Amino acid sequence: MPEPTPAPAPAPERAPALERVPAPATAHATALEGVETAVVAELLRLERVGATGVLRVGDAGAFHLEGGAVVHAAARGVTGLDRLVVAAGPGAARDWGRVLLAAARPDGDPVAEADRAPGLGRARLELFALFAALDAADALLDSTAVPDFAAGPAHWLAPVCRITPAMLLRERARRRARLDAAWPDARVDTAPLVPARRVHRQRVILTGLQTELLLNADDHSTPADLALTLGRSTFACRLAARFLAATALIQTPPLNDPHPTPPTARGVAPTASCPQAVVPTAVAPAVVPAAVAGAVLAGVPGGAQVAAGGGTVAGRGGVRDAARVPVRAAARSAALATGRVAARRSVAADDAERSWTPPDPDVLLRLRAALEELA
Repeated sequence: MPEPTPAPAPAPERAPALERVPAPATAHATALEGVETAVVAELLRLERVGATGVLRVGDAGAFHLEGGAVVHAAARGVTGLDRLVVAAGPGAARDWGRVLLAAARPDGDPVAEADRAPGLGRARLELFALFAALDAADALLDSTAVPDFAAGPAHWLAPVCRITPAMLLRERARRRARLDAAWPDARVDTAPLVPARRVHRQRVILTGLQTELLLNADDHSTPADLALTLGRSTFACRLAARFLAATALIQTPPLNDPHPTPPTARGVAPTASCPQAVVPTAVAPAVVPAAVAGAVLAGVPGGAQVAAGGGTVAGRGGVRDAARVPVRAAARSAALATGRVAARRSVAADDAERSWTPPDPDVLLRLRAALEELA
């Protein structure tokens, strides 16, 4: 009798298909989309559609776009591309005129003309175009004006300059971080540059741009005005002005605190942009801490009793008020300690100057030759 064939095993149930959920937007994209400015929102929209033309921001300036990317930007009160090129030197100014003539001709090639120019070159043109576009964008992105886009041909700078809106926002955040690191008060950017009448430091190291700002400060021009006059980047001049404020070389409005004091008396902490700190050279008797007064009075007859909670101090002049002794004794001790510290620093500085030896001229010549070869 044949054995019965076993029944086939039931097929395993297929797992239900998972519903595809769209991936959440990245934090960077969310941050860009969440910016509540009409200019930024319009730039992001034009980037998505790949628009080409001019986006005007009221009377403040305009963005030139090609395929949704910013290829040129200009803003009122900001150093433009032409001013940067002309201030670079007479050779660059002559070559710039030929570049503009080539841009005005229908069959002209301004980028090729700039590449052939010995005083300009494509690399310098690209650098100046980036400086001008980023400086202008920094001013236009915060504008409250209603943007107005008009389609049209691409700007002739499209082959050498191309910046996405995301890059503009990142660069603006980076610049603001650098400005705040140098000096946290943004009023320095828009206030007239007034040199300090007295320098409360023995040595100050300045860059060329910082020196130019101090030499050209007329008590009326802001850093942006001086940038236009000198043909320098607006952001670079603002950063230099923040450094001058941190080193107390210009007069600045007091910071927002209950009892504002000038920066020369407050002291500036060393930072990457300001490696030297302003050290106060005197201590007022009224601000001597109680702990310091107690430590000083510990060596005065009866001082421990006064520091602990009051009483009187007996001396050759009789019994005196206990409230006056702590401040006077602490002030004398603090003044002596400050004088000793200043004397030690002065001796150390003199020793450093005496031990300094001039560099070897041959080494400097070889270093210069190596740098010229790298350039």
